[in-house]
Amino acid sequence: MSFQSAMGDFHGYRRDPHGGLAEFRGRLAGRWAYPDGVGGAAPGRFRTEEGWGGRWHTSGELRLLVDDGGAPVERVTWRDQRENSGSVAFEPGAAGFLGYYQRVNEGPIGYRGIAVRDGDPEK
Repeated sequence: MSFQSAMGDFHGYRRDPHGGLAEFRGRLAGRWAYPDGVGGAAPGRFRTEEGWGGRWHTSGELRLLVDDGGAPVERVTWRDQRENSGSVAFEPGAAGFLGYYQRVNEGPIGYRGIAVRDGDPEK
């Protein structure tokens, strides 16, 4: 899925288990404040690193809340309101991810994360 800059419309696709493709389009129906508007759903939390200069560097925590309808999410691609973009593919069970992140007017850098589970100490 990709959202337009005001986050009011999106366009995307999905691949079914048999390889078929389906298009998704949508318009904003309402906004909810986090955490009150998420109906108790817990976001996925990841400790992250950015890869540049030939090594990995500690980065901030990434939190994702995707209503997947019960199906596992394999990848997420985004563009934010500042035109930064990223794409990550998840390991089985969303134990971690690998992908890239690109700030506007800069080149892409590596981006990886490891899931933070309840009870893990904060870093």
